[in-house]
Amino acid sequence: MDGALREASASLDELRAQDEPVWTALAGLTLGGLETTFGRYDDALGHLTEMRDLTKQFGDAWPAAYSWVYLGALALAQGRLQEAKAALDEALGLSLAGQSTRSVTLCLAGFARWALAAGDPEWAALLAGAAEGLRRRAGIGSWPILRQREAELMAQARQALGAGRFDQVFAAGARLTQRAAVAAARDRDSASTSLTV
Repeated sequence: MDGALREASASLDELRAQDEPVWTALAGLTLGGLETTFGRYDDALGHLTEMRDLTKQFGDAWPAAYSWVYLGALALAQGRLQEAKAALDEALGLSLAGQSTRSVTLCLAGFARWALAAGDPEWAALLAGAAEGLRRRAGIGSWPILRQREAELMAQARQALGAGRFDQVFAAGARLTQRAAVAAARDRDSASTSLTV
């Protein structure tokens, strides 16, 4: 843990010195994500807020979307559900504007974690399935650093719902179009409609 944090911090410092805003933002997001994972929330907030502000300087929506997703994950880790949802909403808007399927699926996975934290494992399973289905159809995978967190989410939802119901809801999510998946992420009623179709 300490070695990973040291290396990420050193990379961030080196990239700052080279005036590389995009790579600096990516290094800062990585460091903030690690700090969130390891429970160093104050450090994570500082780095993620700095990176969110840095990503406003360039026109590419995906780094900005990632910064908001990571801020949402931090808020979730701290139990601040409304703040987490607001950050995920911002990230989703940026992802859609940037027409980035990878960013949209990252947001959907974030909303799935939010739904589970909010006590709705069925909604979480639907959104996790939607993220996976969109990735599969686009021929992309989940970021390696996020795979463990997504596996834990699915295991928790499976345990809460039972294997049969989880598989059914996850499969329904995997069939959703991007438009339907986004609607389901933003509105629980749309998610319920998706399950009855």
